[in-house]
Amino acid sequence: MWNYGECRAPGLQQEESEILTSGPEPACTGGEEEEQLDLDALYDELEALKQRLLLLRSKLVTSPKDQCQAQAAMEDTDESFFTAQSRQLVALRRQNCVLRCQLQSMAGHLNSSRKELKEMDGWRCLVATRIQRMRRELDTFEEFKVQAIHHFGLCIERWEQHKACKVDSNVYQRRMRELIQHIDGRRVQMVPMHCHHQTFQQVRMEIIQTRLFLYNLFDSMLCYFHFFNRQFSLR
Repeated sequence: MWNYGECRAPGLQQEESEILTSGPEPACTGGEEEEQLDLDALYDELEALKQRLLLLRSKLVTSPKDQCQAQAAMEDTDESFFTAQSRQLVALRRQNCVLRCQLQSMAGHLNSSRKELKEMDGWRCLVATRIQRMRRELDTFEEFKVQAIHHFGLCIERWEQHKACKVDSNVYQRRMRELIQHIDGRRVQMVPMHCHHQTFQQVRMEIIQTRLFLYNLFDSMLCYFHFFNRQFSLR
């Protein structure tokens, strides 16, 4: 029975020890010549197997493209010259490689899931922050709504007051138009100013003459007062 080296799946630490080690020598049942022939044949078989395993190792260790390339290479190995225990060992190592590949794949999925969970947690924090900001804005809007209702009531009261105290532009224009028509109608019935120009001049002259007469009358009255004053003083 022959012992094989460790599994060479990608991602595992490589060891430089010999892949193939010899086990205990098989017991001999024949003579010395037969034993020598069996040993030579066994050594030749061992050398051929060693070369094939070294070639397989070089293919596996160089630069595999993916994690399960080693398993595919092991499946191509000719097992016709292996013993039953060797086949079981190879099968176990294949299963070990497959399990390791699956474990690495699951670890990759786990890391991806953790990254996605971390990203989702970041999104959750962002959404929570936005919800808090929207709640603050809703509180501000509620305060604004109360103030708007109050000012809207004041606007209605002021509008009713304007309707009661102020005049609408249409009403004002209608009333002014009626007033202008009334004034124009009254002006038609009056005599123009230039028709009274002569009368105005006559009245003006009479007023001037009246002022002169009154001035002369006042002067005469003063003279008479002085005269009578002197007469009474002499007596």
